[in-house]
Amino acid sequence: MSLATAEGTVMRAAILALTLFCANQALAQQVCLRAGHEGSVVTGRLDVAQYSDASGRRASALILAVAPPVCLSGPDPEDNVKPTARVHVFSSDEGLHKNLQNAVGQTLRLKGEAFPAHTVHHRAPVVFNVSAVETP
Repeated sequence: MSLATAEGTVMRAAILALTLFCANQALAQQVCLRAGHEGSVVTGRLDVAQYSDASGRRASALILAVAPPVCLSGPDPEDNVKPTARVHVFSSDEGLHKNLQNAVGQTLRLKGEAFPAHTVHHRAPVVFNVSAVETP
């Protein structure tokens, strides 16, 4: 084997190793939430999305912009959601929901339960019922 051939082989092996390393890092950074699991955690910047409902009335939704994107997985096919950078957040606890509304524009760490969007009122592919709010 000539020196040029050996160098070419080493270079191809190094490029392949780097490519596999980068792909593995990207997969490791992706967060996949479990559908219906209380205790899931998402972190991102909280914003408000304005929209018109089916009756033409103005409405708003709290949207968490997450990076890296999150996906959703679960036992039912409809539980599986591809990676998304937007999560619709709310809290069934009225006081906690008011705290979320007051935290718009902030980066938050939220704990709660994720599920797939299933109504026209859900404004992102993943919906998250918040049970606790923290600042990272």
